[in-house]
Amino acid sequence: MGRTKKKTPDRWEQYMPMGKVIEGTRFVAFKTPLKQSLCTRIDKNDHFNVSHVLMEVTRLGRRLGMVVDLTNTDRYYDSNDLTMLGVEYVKLNCPGHEVDGREDIVDKFIYNIDSFLSRHPDEDLLIGVHCTHGINRTGYLISRYLIDRCDWSADAAMGAFEAGRGYAIERGNYVLALNRAEAQRKSGRRKRTWEVKSESSDEASKQQKKKKKKKAKKRSKNDTSTVPDADEMQQMWQMMVGAAQTMMTSGAVSSPVYGMPNNPLPGPSSSSATSKTLQHEFLAGTGDDEGAGHEEELEGEGDDDEDDEYDDGEQEYPVILGEEDGAAASSSSTAEGASKRRRERRKRLQDMFHKMKKGRFWEIREMQKERYGF
Repeated sequence: MGRTKKKTPDRWEQYMPMGKVIEGTRFVAFKTPLKQSLCTRIDKNDHFNVSHVLMEVTRLGRRLGMVVDLTNTDRYYDSNDLTMLGVEYVKLNCPGHEVDGREDIVDKFIYNIDSFLSRHPDEDLLIGVHCTHGINRTGYLISRYLIDRCDWSADAAMGAFEAGRGYAIERGNYVLALNRAEAQRKSGRRKRTWEVKSESSDEASKQQKKKKKKKAKKRSKNDTSTVPDADEMQQMWQMMVGAAQTMMTSGAVSSPVYGMPNNPLPGPSSSSATSKTLQHEFLAGTGDDEGAGHEEELEGEGDDDEDDEYDDGEQEYPVILGEEDGAAASSSSTAEGASKRRRERRKRLQDMFHKMKKGRFWEIREMQKERYGF
């Protein structure tokens, strides 16, 4: 099990803790705060922790809104000490000596700063930025933001940072990289990641809006073309109930095979009551086993195979069997065929009532067209 480092960062004591607000910006740079366990070998007057950061900002007459931590470790202090006080905390692991070649870190830094400023445009909240000493990585990224996003020159950005922090950027390669960044910005050679994200996000938003409009238009068109009005519904109900009355008043319907009482249906004063009555009578006439099967079918039936409901080529209205037909039905083959046809007709009527019960107007309209031709 590895030992926890309790060593103070090299040269940390040589730099003053915090400068002043960088002129023309909302940035304030400082060296990393250290928790108490890392300050055991430091003079008490040189201690600098999260509480000291907040006190220094208050001394400047400002408030701290966000802290961007550029150190490549989590051992220096507990970020909860900031967040519990309402200060936003952003961690960007930034290895030393290589930030000038890490455009991904630059883009993440710019993105987080832009995000904070967009959420707090009119508030006087400061953005604290620190690395180990609060000079090289901190100075480079703050200067890059001023060059890339605020169109400052490299000299102006580095000069403002030096005046605010009290120290100049020490690494020559960082200074050269900042001058290159200014040249690339002027020539437009660098396509910045946050701009690419913004463009792709805007394009995706436009495409999504187009799809929503197209779906809404299609839905509206289907609704106006498939929903029947009240007169059509009433007319269809009358035709359906009339057909059922014809079946039930005929000798075939009242036969023991069909199992239906020879009583006419009441008028369609209530579509819901009529539907339930007819459905109950049809289920009751199928016998114990068969009725149970059909009841389960009605309860769990989906929308499949609805296109094949009326494709058997038979006459749509129920066939009334006369005495001759009844005599012919005495033979087993004829009786079996008549029974099959009756079951098929009963199944179609059950499907009709099932659709009416569901209230799906487009299905009702299609059934109306197929059955009655209007």
